[in-house]
Amino acid sequence: MSSTLSPSSGEASAGSSSPAAEVESGTARGARPSASLSAQKVSAGGLVAARWRAIPRVIRFGLIAGGLVLIYFVALEPLLDSTNRALAGAQSKAAVVANYSKTAAAMKAAAETVALGVKKFGNVEMPGDPERRPLEFNKAVDEVLKKHEVKESTSTSRTVPLTTGPLSSRMGAEFRVDRLQRDLQFVSDPAIAAAVIADLERLPALSTISRLQVRQAEGKEKGSKAVRVTLTAETWLLARKGKR
Repeated sequence: MSSTLSPSSGEASAGSSSPAAEVESGTARGARPSASLSAQKVSAGGLVAARWRAIPRVIRFGLIAGGLVLIYFVALEPLLDSTNRALAGAQSKAAVVANYSKTAAAMKAAAETVALGVKKFGNVEMPGDPERRPLEFNKAVDEVLKKHEVKESTSTSRTVPLTTGPLSSRMGAEFRVDRLQRDLQFVSDPAIAAAVIADLERLPALSTISRLQVRQAEGKEKGSKAVRVTLTAETWLLARKGKR
């Protein structure tokens, strides 16, 4: 029994393709560019490696050494410098703390001495302006004498330079410290004399009482309880060198 194929069915078989065949064909076409790029990369890497191997060994070692030196100076040395600075700062602060711990007892004793002095004699001002300080100082001394009704008093003033020491060094090379000295003499009862001296010591503008004598009054005051007080009260002035 024979079978006959029609022309139309043959044409349909020849002109059509299955979906599976089309997918496989598309996949094959898409894989070709990727394979080509990979081949190009491998080819470029091989070219670089080949050129590197073609360079003489001495030059290659020189390039590697130069790269290492560049890395050291660009990255490692700044890092080491900053680390060393941080360590030096930490060591300096540690030394300050250690020194403070060693001298803590002495500093505590000095602070107690200063506190006791402030309690007894009041605050003391630093050397002042040579124009304003004398006026303030003399006014404060006169008010103390007036407060205690000291009438029989005499005074003279003079200015002398302070000898070189820690205070004058602290003020700077362009300045000097002068001592404005006011010599006072007065006669009063012992209680009034003690009160005057105590109030003078508490004046912030008074730097020191450099001389003090208390004697029994002589002459016409003999036989009374009056005393004659002689003292030198000072305030210190900060003046620029070369000026008077």
